[in-house]
Amino acid sequence: WSKVVLAQRTTLRLSQPLEALHVLRCLIEGEEHGARAPPPPRDGARAPTAGGVRRTAYLFLMQLDGETAFLGVSPEQLFSLRGRALSTEALAGTRRRGGTDADDAQLGAQLLSSDKDLREVLAVCDFLTEALAEECETISHSEPFLLTQKHVQHICLSFNATLKSTETRAQPATRGKAARRGPGALTNGAATDTDTAASSSAAASHAAAGRVLSLLHPTPAVCGTPRAAAFGQIAAAETFDRGLYAGPFGYASASGCDFCVGIRSALFRGATAHLFAGAGIVRGSEPGAEWEEVHVKMRNFSSLFPRVSRLGRSLLRVHWLRRSALEDFLLSIDAAVRPLVARSTPRPGAALSLPRVAFFAFKVSRPYFYLVTIWLYLIPTGRRADLWASVPFWIGLLYNTMPLNLLTYLMNDLADVEVDSENPRKRSSMLVGVRARGAALRTAVPLTAATQLLFLAAFSCVCGVTRTLLWFSAVVGVNWLYNYGPQLSSNYAPLDLLCPCGYMLVIPLSCALNRLPTPEPRVWVHTLFFIVRSQLWIQTFDLDYDAQAGRRTSAVLLGLKRTQAALAALLLAEAAFVHAYFRDWALRSFSLASFGLLMLQVSCGDRTKKPSPAEIKTTFIVLGLGGYGLLVQVWLNGAFNPDETLSA
Repeated sequence: WSKVVLAQRTTLRLSQPLEALHVLRCLIEGEEHGARAPPPPRDGARAPTAGGVRRTAYLFLMQLDGETAFLGVSPEQLFSLRGRALSTEALAGTRRRGGTDADDAQLGAQLLSSDKDLREVLAVCDFLTEALAEECETISHSEPFLLTQKHVQHICLSFNATLKSTETRAQPATRGKAARRGPGALTNGAATDTDTAASSSAAASHAAAGRVLSLLHPTPAVCGTPRAAAFGQIAAAETFDRGLYAGPFGYASASGCDFCVGIRSALFRGATAHLFAGAGIVRGSEPGAEWEEVHVKMRNFSSLFPRVSRLGRSLLRVHWLRRSALEDFLLSIDAAVRPLVARSTPRPGAALSLPRVAFFAFKVSRPYFYLVTIWLYLIPTGRRADLWASVPFWIGLLYNTMPLNLLTYLMNDLADVEVDSENPRKRSSMLVGVRARGAALRTAVPLTAATQLLFLAAFSCVCGVTRTLLWFSAVVGVNWLYNYGPQLSSNYAPLDLLCPCGYMLVIPLSCALNRLPTPEPRVWVHTLFFIVRSQLWIQTFDLDYDAQAGRRTSAVLLGLKRTQAALAALLLAEAAFVHAYFRDWALRSFSLASFGLLMLQVSCGDRTKKPSPAEIKTTFIVLGLGGYGLLVQVWLNGAFNPDETLSA
């Protein structure tokens, strides 16, 4: 085969059955955000490509019974027929929509210049030309142009043709072909046996529709080429029955007919939803890119449902108390633990083991960011080498590496699983995060719960049960507000900068475990500077992807240039504060060095574009090495100790 289209079915377990008409209405409202543009030219001239041709998708719903419905949001026209005038299109190649007009145009230009995607659409073009030749008198098509939808954009060629008349088709040379086609052989009989002109017109339209359907379905856009070889590959590779997915949907009437291809669709059965999408595989296809493409195509449906794990819903949502709290909690734990004894893994088809889950959880915990929690834990302990002989000291330090960060970032990843699927920061290194589906992330839930219970039991022995539970409730509460709260503070400024200040809860934990006094106010102010400017800096790396997801973070509202200006102002303010209230040379140098690194990043890169993965990786490496070096120096000098004064 030269091309094969492989589909994926993603199953969602919903909290309750959905009304299919309500889902369709949500899809319609989503499509209405973009205005319908004029259709592509019908004379074969080049279609407009600046910004692409925008049109709403074909929406369809088939209610199979009281609990089962099949519906979809298809971008692809199969054909439209008015009399003998036939229009169809070749559609292939996919890119996501950009967060800005400039990004959108850049992605579209990449698509139109992609050799792999052009080969894919030309395969469909060749098929249509060959299929229509035997039934049409004239055939013309446009040059490739961009067709943009709500979430994606495609390469498209519009076709226009004229079907042969019944007199032409009645000639012996073509009658045999019509008979072999099946529905076409009924045309003359239907036209002569009818009693009225209306029924004759309807019969002719239906026959013509059947004739065209037999020619075009399935197209290479949902099957591949050659058709027989593609069928075999699909049967061997796909583990489910496509059912209605990729079938023709439309209507036929006396005045004409319109059909679309039933892709980007979903089958709802009770409280279960099966989402379908596919990707064309040709020479040059990259597995990772095709995988991402399929999930981008599912966004019309996946974006309608909350991206929250069952465990997160049970533990964090207030309304879970409306039902049996214990029952819901146990069911969610069961759903999270089940993958450990079943064959459900981050990579479909591979068995899980405890070491495999532990390593995956290690990546989820973002080891690079251990620096923040270790720094905060060691702030009250400067120059206290005597604590090295204390067991509570090491228990607290160990907790502030993987266990605490695993809890924090697992909740964040479960909330942002769809957005993170395209985040280049998650590609730059496993130390700064992992890109995974929700099912894979949930395999880390049991280990996360077990480690929290183990350390909380140890903390209770030192600090008391009440203090421990109050502290842990505050940690979970801050994370809940940030990821799942009523206003989703991770999405809205300025809460997106203030909620991460919950990291400062590590300081009272350190003081309680090590029997140390609370740090001075200047220490808290410096910590606030450090956390806020770090969060804002990270937002510059995620700016485009936050904007695309509809988030209104501080960086999205300000834009890249103004965010970098605000970050520079924060770093200068931090440097001035450190110079005024701390005498440690390393602490002063770090603030100025961070400002210098920002200026280097701004001067060496395009300030109007998002940082590249290489820039992200370099920035993290420099800050990380400097941060750990500073951590050792500051601890040895006791820079944050209460007895340090300017006169010392």
